[in-house]
Amino acid sequence: MFPPLAGSEWATGPARIPIRILLNGLSGHIVVEGKEFNNVMPAGGGVPMSDIEIATILTYVRTQFGNSAAPVCAAEVASARSETGTRTTPWSSEALAKLR
Repeated sequence: MFPPLAGSEWATGPARIPIRILLNGLSGHIVVEGKEFNNVMPAGGGVPMSDIEIATILTYVRTQFGNSAAPVCAAEVASARSETGTRTTPWSSEALAKLR
């Protein structure tokens, strides 16, 4: 029903993508490891989070489950939050793909 975190190119690719997913949510179809999913993830999983909390969660996801991506720092989250501060709608996979 939901995409896996293990081996997910969305979680382990450029950090600006999962940061934006946690900041604003994700809606619609997404392909992970060749499988299509179609669901909604609310911003922050429905809970407001600080920059350090988002960085900590994403660092965990990016370094666990067999993943080996670079950690995320709070400054990266703050920068993305500033860039997307006026956004009120969830991201689509197509919009996020343009950030790669």
